[in-house]
Amino acid sequence: MRPTYLQYLVILLSAFYSLHSMADEVTIVSDRWYPFNGIPNAPDPGYMIEMARYGLSRGGHTLNYQIMSWQNSMDLVRQGKKNCIVGAYKSDAPDFIYSQQHQAVDRMAFYIRADEAWHYQKSDSLHNKRLGVINGYAYQRELDVYIANNTNDSQVKKAKGKYALENNLLDLIAGRLDVVLGSEIVIERTLKKQHWQQQIQLADYATPPSKIYIACSPKLPSSIAYLELINQGIEELRSTGQLQSLLMKYQMTDWHGIEALDQ
Repeated sequence: MRPTYLQYLVILLSAFYSLHSMADEVTIVSDRWYPFNGIPNAPDPGYMIEMARYGLSRGGHTLNYQIMSWQNSMDLVRQGKKNCIVGAYKSDAPDFIYSQQHQAVDRMAFYIRADEAWHYQKSDSLHNKRLGVINGYAYQRELDVYIANNTNDSQVKKAKGKYALENNLLDLIAGRLDVVLGSEIVIERTLKKQHWQQQIQLADYATPPSKIYIACSPKLPSSIAYLELINQGIEELRSTGQLQSLLMKYQMTDWHGIEALDQ
């Protein structure tokens, strides 16, 4: 017997509600790290956010991107209260779920005042310098040990909150810090936005180019599926030329093929 119109309608409605019930709201959190991730709901929320939204939408999911401190972001994702974090090195959270494909490349760098002269030569060169870092960040093994050993003696300031980087840079300009450590790409964009380029300069690099990821909660079974969707979406954007257009919007180039460490 051929199905009637009413039976067709029931089948279509069942399929619709089945798909709708499988659609998730995926929450990705981080501190601001522009151009990787910026302000939620802005026209330019960050290219990693736009890539994630596109990939998740292919599975019928929506993205809820929230800004909070880095340490709080990691804690909530680790507990399974949020789905994923954006802008992570594997050393930030080795227990998180990572995909085989990274979503960006960056390197850590030291910044000093424009009228100063200093170069990094292992952690010994920091002993007489007041260093500004961000609470919860992992940088490089030797530096992480130095930071842990010197946090309580005023040699290291761990900035917290949504404006941690800006506060460190302001302290550098004011002479309350001697060196600030952070992402080269993010700091350069911040200096340009705040018109601080004449006051602060790049002193040296702390790490070689390294792989950056969207990393998801080890507590949530859905993490692997979300990362697969995001990576499939990136490859689709790359193959159609849309990724190049997206990266141009943020004055970035494709990281694919750039030699980088996985740390």
